[in-house]
Amino acid sequence: MVDVFISYKREERPKAKAIAEALVAYGFTVWWDIELMPGDRFALEIEQVIAEAKSVVVLWSEASVKSPYVRAEAHDANGRNIIIPVLLEDVQQPLFMRTVQACDLIEWDGRQGSAMLEPLLRSVSRITGKALKEPAEISSSDVDHGLRAYQAEADFWQAVSTAEPQSADEYRAYLARFGSDAQFKELAESRIKRLEAGEAIRREPPKLPPAPADPEPHDPSNGETAGTVAGPMSRAANAYLDHMQNNINTLRTFTKPAKELTTQQRQKRWVWALIIGFIVLIVATEPIWLGW
Repeated sequence: MVDVFISYKREERPKAKAIAEALVAYGFTVWWDIELMPGDRFALEIEQVIAEAKSVVVLWSEASVKSPYVRAEAHDANGRNIIIPVLLEDVQQPLFMRTVQACDLIEWDGRQGSAMLEPLLRSVSRITGKALKEPAEISSSDVDHGLRAYQAEADFWQAVSTAEPQSADEYRAYLARFGSDAQFKELAESRIKRLEAGEAIRREPPKLPPAPADPEPHDPSNGETAGTVAGPMSRAANAYLDHMQNNINTLRTFTKPAKELTTQQRQKRWVWALIIGFIVLIVATEPIWLGW
């Protein structure tokens, strides 16, 4: 079981590595390198690492606050009370995180002995129940080894889990090599059972993890737009969609019984009725006032 899982956006990898080095230097085991399990193909594996981690350090930046993957990982860790938010840039945390005090590393210069690291280190020590070691007790070679601690296991797992055809013996070999502390022990045991039962193992297409959004998701039933458009023209396109949806919702109020409408919708219906009535009056009396 890893002490710390670091969640971050790929753009922040250099900073994530520096924080991982500091944590390893103080005696913690860290899963930090997203390149160990590249792409969306290993979503189940990453989920298991997070599920087994004692703590999750989430690095917030302009990029990560917009990432559904980072937000989903943060939401899961927050629900388990093992999250440690860290600010890399002056950004506002997602709504569900704003009651949790974040460690401020915006001005951190990367030094392991910096006082700015103390809140992060104390939080990790408290959540993991592991005492801090003095950095002097751990050599630079030990730190480098700690950063690559899971590289061999990740490489072995990738070879086993992507091989065709899948083999229960290969998964047994993985468990034999990495023992009870194997990061993907449950996945390996599950796949061994499925293979022995004659079931084919196929990787599911990658799915976007559920993540709470700020603001809440749109609900067409309450007058909000049901979807958005991505791309260079997204802002204009979404504004147009919002405008059209509002028009549709306005028209819908004329087909509903009055008792099903809100007070605001009933007022809107009366306003539109007055406007339409005024237009009809003008058209009907056009011959009279034109004759004047």
